[in-house]
Amino acid sequence: MKSVLDELLRREQQPTVLKLRRLLSLGYLPARGNQSYRMVHTSTAREMTFLVNCVAHTFFNLTNQQLENFDSLDGMNFRGFLFEDEDCSVSYKRVIDFVKRTGLNVTNTSFKAPVEDNSWRVAVYFQIDDNGKYGADFHFLLEENDGMWSSKEGSFPDLIYYSKPPKILASHHDKTKQYKLHGYLRVSNPNIELQNAQNVD
Repeated sequence: MKSVLDELLRREQQPTVLKLRRLLSLGYLPARGNQSYRMVHTSTAREMTFLVNCVAHTFFNLTNQQLENFDSLDGMNFRGFLFEDEDCSVSYKRVIDFVKRTGLNVTNTSFKAPVEDNSWRVAVYFQIDDNGKYGADFHFLLEENDGMWSSKEGSFPDLIYYSKPPKILASHHDKTKQYKLHGYLRVSNPNIELQNAQNVD
């Protein structure tokens, strides 16, 4: 049974979910490539990076042109999963629920599993404290088309690249934060399969 807090959160997220659903229904796949998050958002005159955290970067990977249709509320909705004194598994479930509501499919996978044309892979990290216990925070890495893995921390603009996801990931911006590799997700856009089926017909 969902809490009142989660119900309120889902309502706040709905405008962002609808924007993403519309975009994904057209068959979008992660395609930012090397675009810089330092590009200026036309309507706010702020760098694009203010909108995008690790959730937005890895699951949606929107181009700067697409981000022009998103605003500060959307930026908050990409971040509004963490609450004090909660285990990271709770906030992680909120992220997955949000992603699925946009129309994407999310399943567990492995580092070596093949990735189909309509899908991409995300590495999942949970924050750990000095005793190796889980904290409240999480982090995600995106496997890029060239096989490298990219990390975007919070609103910081620069991406950090890894040849493979490290077992322990230290934050580049807060040296007190460390994250432990929890597993891998296969994320796919089923709208591509539908479009391909319609093209065959």
